[in-house]
Amino acid sequence: MWPPGAYKTAGRELLPRVGFGTENFFRSASDHILSAVQSWRGTGIWPGRTGPVPDVLYSAAGNSADEHWFNRGIIGWDFEVGADVYDPATKRFQAVGFQSEFAEGHQEAMEFASGQIAILEVAKAFADDRERPGSDLKVTGRTGTSTTFTFEVDEPANVYYTLDGSRPTLSSPKLAAAGMREGAQRITVEKTTEVRWFAVDIAGNVEKNYKPEGNGNNYRKEKVEVRGTR
Repeated sequence: MWPPGAYKTAGRELLPRVGFGTENFFRSASDHILSAVQSWRGTGIWPGRTGPVPDVLYSAAGNSADEHWFNRGIIGWDFEVGADVYDPATKRFQAVGFQSEFAEGHQEAMEFASGQIAILEVAKAFADDRERPGSDLKVTGRTGTSTTFTFEVDEPANVYYTLDGSRPTLSSPKLAAAGMREGAQRITVEKTTEVRWFAVDIAGNVEKNYKPEGNGNNYRKEKVEVRGTR
């Protein structure tokens, strides 16, 4: 699980969710981490048990991942051990609980130690990342009066874009999620529009070495046509 973890009880008001591209980084890295957990004895973590803490469990106020992410910019995960174990003899999942016998506790310690090693591998890959992301605009639908599009990236990255002809910067609108586990949002325009954008990954590498706060114009751009308009 990853930030945000805490929310106010009244109204279930969350801390700010991470950006869509950043969450994709968490999910991609989690695949690597959970594969390492599974390598010890085959324990699989269900997809519904992976995600931002409140989506998976409940408010976890005071957790260290929130402290590190929001106050220090440090990436962290929350683990909860005690996943049900599949019993091939009965072909059923068996609950092990939080206060297991030593033999089970040792197995849990070993499989999650494998996961911790995988986190170090993720950290090493992050530190060594010098590769710039690439992105493309993809039209997803047309009507007689509008066109809908989204962006695709070749690695987890946030996309910043403009529709008004201005240079895209880190203050421009950012591609969001369409919904929980529903992929990227769709953007609809009702007149032919030049879309300008760039992608930046979580390590700070910017597509085409574009300087969003500079004066260059080497951002991506593409005209999205709407029938009957210019």
